[in-house]
Amino acid sequence: MKQFLTLFLLFSLLVSCNQEVKNKKINKKEAEKRNKVQRPNISYSNKISTGKWYFLPYTDSTIINKSIFKYSQSCASFAYMISYDSSNPDSIFFKGYHEETMMPLIKRSDTIFWAGDTIQHWEITFNNDFSSLQFQEYMDKSYAHKADPRLFQFAKSVKEIQNLAIYFNKFILAGAYKNEQSKVRFTDKFEVVGIDNAATYELVIDFWEMVPQMDLINLFDKKGELLKQLNWEYDGEILKLRNVRQIYDKDGDFDRGVAEDIIYELKKIK
Repeated sequence: MKQFLTLFLLFSLLVSCNQEVKNKKINKKEAEKRNKVQRPNISYSNKISTGKWYFLPYTDSTIINKSIFKYSQSCASFAYMISYDSSNPDSIFFKGYHEETMMPLIKRSDTIFWAGDTIQHWEITFNNDFSSLQFQEYMDKSYAHKADPRLFQFAKSVKEIQNLAIYFNKFILAGAYKNEQSKVRFTDKFEVVGIDNAATYELVIDFWEMVPQMDLINLFDKKGELLKQLNWEYDGEILKLRNVRQIYDKDGDFDRGVAEDIIYELKKIK
């Protein structure tokens, strides 16, 4: 009888232990299942991938809508492109039509970085695969300069914009035009044929040089001397060119400029 009781107790203990192991396995599976539901499978890179990010509302909208002036007054003056090279992991490069600068880079998390210093910096937030970023300015409150409250969105691209004036000219002005009386050609090399004695032209891309504030080209003769300034504007497929008249105050200082008569209405033929 004693041996039977001993065997019974041992059997009960084994059954209990086996059930406890099974319960632990079930609880572990349930926990893993709950974790999969509660925590999405997101993997963060430890470093930024080499690449270039462009401010598309400027680089793309300018070409689509054929107007430089309309989109120039933005962060594009100091950053239409942001680039990073992993061979220089402590810095990030900002390139704008008005200036360009290399800024020190401070990592705040896997996807959040500071560009600048503690007095003035830009907080850059990448998405998980670094295909896009957004950034915003922060400024020490003791300084008179106030931070720009806008949040700017950039997208990674394989495009390469070495020179912004050449890039815009290629996709906006360059080409052959005609009307009933005239034929005009603007080339990729900023040569112009068919407008008075003009030999070359300059596409104004700097917002602060757009005086008056409109889309402008400067025309030069064969010696490189400025002949005149024209306002250009697209009306559908028609390129309208107007003379620009500079108006000065009584002291001889520039007051304003106005776009006057249309001198050409040209349809692009190629």
